[in-house]
Amino acid sequence: MMSTARDARFHIFVLSKPQNHKMRALREVCRYARVGRVVLVDVSKDVINVCQTFFPQLAAGAFHDPRVRLVIRDAADFLASGDAGVATFDVVLVDLTDRGLSDSVFTETASQGLKRCLRPDGVVVRNFCATGLNRTRRHTEELRTLDALGERFAHSCLYQYFQPTFVGGQYAFAFMSDTVLPLRDLPAAGAWPYDTELHNGKHLCYYTPSVHIAGFALPRYMVTP
Repeated sequence: MMSTARDARFHIFVLSKPQNHKMRALREVCRYARVGRVVLVDVSKDVINVCQTFFPQLAAGAFHDPRVRLVIRDAADFLASGDAGVATFDVVLVDLTDRGLSDSVFTETASQGLKRCLRPDGVVVRNFCATGLNRTRRHTEELRTLDALGERFAHSCLYQYFQPTFVGGQYAFAFMSDTVLPLRDLPAAGAWPYDTELHNGKHLCYYTPSVHIAGFALPRYMVTP
């Protein structure tokens, strides 16, 4: 269990192996009125049922949002089959388990499907790994994976945030896009969704525009070979 009860008109695709981080991702995505459609793909209905029963606050009712479509299917098969569509999504959020259990999503066919379903100006974000206090073999393996996937996009980078349920308290994500650079394409002051749609972040306990920018400042061991 990697989540706790205290962790509290775009088309979004949430791609996941059986974990419950997706519940929080779904909840946060559904906060935005301009999100028009959300597709959540998960291989197991059991995890979703457990979270809805015992951790209802994680999704906070998002599964009842009419914009949400739940697909119970292996994510790799969903991508490889073409059922995700062509240029369908503005954002793809990928939440996977450790390598070994999720290797099928890293195949060439699945990677092609991931790129195919994304709109030209779209963004892909996938979980990377706990950054810990120093470089580990896992970091090296994940950097190689990111390099291979990042070759399909014009821009790719890592960012991190505070996550106390992981070793070391920090966790990193990979950001990929052909057109968007996360520190170049920033909204003007006062025009962030944080200020507008989220009413100056009154429902948030961690995120601010300053935290957004600071997340891309990484220790040397995370970015050097």
